[in-house]
Amino acid sequence: MNNIKNLSSLLIFAEVAKQQSFTLAAKKLSMSKSAVSQHIKRLEQNTDQHLLSRHTRGMSLTTAGEKLLSRCELLKDQVDLAFEELTKNKETPSGIFAITIPHAFEKDIAIPALSQLCREFPKLQPELHVSDQINDLIENNLDVAITCGELKDSNYRALPIANVREFFCATPSFINKYGELIF
Repeated sequence: MNNIKNLSSLLIFAEVAKQQSFTLAAKKLSMSKSAVSQHIKRLEQNTDQHLLSRHTRGMSLTTAGEKLLSRCELLKDQVDLAFEELTKNKETPSGIFAITIPHAFEKDIAIPALSQLCREFPKLQPELHVSDQINDLIENNLDVAITCGELKDSNYRALPIANVREFFCATPSFINKYGELIF
């Protein structure tokens, strides 16, 4: 039996058992009462066991239903925890943030930007690699690379952050000694 197909039915069963009502469970799950009923029916067919005893005063769990409910509650807790952790990670980035930058950007651009980033997201741990070589993100386990020039690998996504112009400067004594160089 493919148990993955039963996951949603197990969670719906747990809610029906908790509410002790198909109607209340359907409201809580934002589903129709018939859809909830179909899930329970399918789950009972797949397990070949009655999980709920329906009677004029409502319903109660069978012995098999009680055993299954304890497992379903654990499953529901794990699902809730997984989504809670995802939400927290989305809200508050954490962990190592590896970035490579050229030497020219270190002092005036990268350090102030990383300082601000760490103030906003204190759980981030920046790992700064300063190099004028273009480093491959995957090979070097990097999250971000700030480089100059054209993007060589089309598998990466690049965003322009600035235009840089180069100026070559020399003192008058250098020009007197070596002459003016024209590029």
